[in-house]
This record gives sequence, C-alpha cells and structure tokens, in this order.
Amino acid sequence: MAASKRRPGGARPDGPLLTREEILKTAVELTREVGLDGLSMRKLGDRLGVTSMAIYWYFRNKEELVAAITDAVLRLVEPPALEDGDWKHRIATAARRMHDVLVEYPGIGDELLAYQNFPPSAVPLLDRTMEILREAGFSAERSTMLVAILSSYVISRAHFEAYRRLAAGDSDTAREVRDRIVDGWRRLGDAVDPANAPYAAEYIDMFAKTETAENAFEEGLALLLSAMEAELETTLRTAPRSRGG
Repeated sequence: MAASKRRPGGARPDGPLLTREEILKTAVELTREVGLDGLSMRKLGDRLGVTSMAIYWYFRNKEELVAAITDAVLRLVEPPALEDGDWKHRIATAARRMHDVLVEYPGIGDELLAYQNFPPSAVPLLDRTMEILREAGFSAERSTMLVAILSSYVISRAHFEAYRRLAAGDSDTAREVRDRIVDGWRRLGDAVDPANAPYAAEYIDMFAKTETAENAFEEGLALLLSAMEAELETTLRTAPRSRGG
C-alpha cells in the first residue's frame, strides 16, 4: 500500500503534501550534493518547500534521519554473484562497489567507521563477503578479521575520496571543504622541519605530486588481496591432510 500523503504541522498552508519516503529520497540526494556535514533540517525543508519543523513529523530527530539515509545508501551496494570469477575477483568487486557508492555520499563513511552505525542493508554484502572467504578456505575466525580489515580500508579510503570529490565542486559547501583541506595540509607543512623530520617532509612533498584517489585505492586493494592470497596458500599447503587424502 502506498504511503498516504499529509500536510504535517509546521508546513506552510500552501506547502506540499509529504511522505516519509519522499523526504528520505530528497535527503539522500542532498547528502550526495553537500555531504552529511552539510545536511541540515533547514536545507532539507527548503528543498522540500516546507519548514524544518515539518520534517520532525516523520523523523524524530536528525539522528533518525541520518540512520535512514545510511541504510538507503548501503542498499545501493550490490553483493557480487558467487559465480563471478574466483574469490579474489569477487572480493575485489565487493570492495569496489562499496567504495564507489560511499565516494558519492560524503559523510556516510564516518557513520560506518567512526560510529559503527551499520544499517540492516549492510547484511547482504557482509554475508556474501564472509561466504566468499569461507568457501575460499579461510577459517571463520580469519574471515571475520579479514572482513574487518578490508571494510576499514575501503570505508576510510572512500570517506577521504568523498570529501575530495565534494571539494571539487562549485558550491558554498565545496568551497568550505576545499578550504579545510588546504588549511589542514598547510598547517601540517608548517609544522614540519625538514632538518628534523626529513622523511615526513618528503612524504608531504611527494603526496602533493603523486597522490591520486583512484590509483591509491586500487594499489591498496591489490596489496591487501595479494597478502590474503599468500596467507591462504600457506594455510592450505601446511594444513594436515585427511587420512583419505
């Protein structure tokens, strides 16, 4: 049954009729444009044509809205098919899909990593990733640790890239993010004395010249997968053989 529309308290008398689904859809779109940090009930109300107080008829507070946005965004990540190549290819596919979605929605990575606010929509990808690793030959304990390592890498990298993407735009939010990034690197550069910390100075200099978001993610992912493959080969080679083997 379709959600019934109603004009909530706080809405203008000539304002639009709303549903929770329509508010959430607009909130997700706004998150993609300005990030969770730039999302406010006022901005959302302006986009919907209602006062900010009208939104509280559908979401008790911003925390509930953010949880719903996070759940909606994670629903965009499609788990890889079990028949889609070998285990490394499937894990790489899952990582790239998660990464690419999070890059489009700045701030969602923070909800997942810093606050561990994983929504129900994360379960299918988690289940499939564990299944791939278990069928490859990793133990349940090791698979759990590897999923934690992989997800931390993918989410943190995507979180960084999401704000880099946002900063490349031409909005007030983009300029604010861009200024924060520039100021942060300037402060770090000012704090480094090449005579006392030559390698830190070298990193900052090389980072500015060579860092690209796409290459950094792919190189890190390849490194993790190579290490996982080497570990698995060692485990399978040294595992005791059954008597019937």
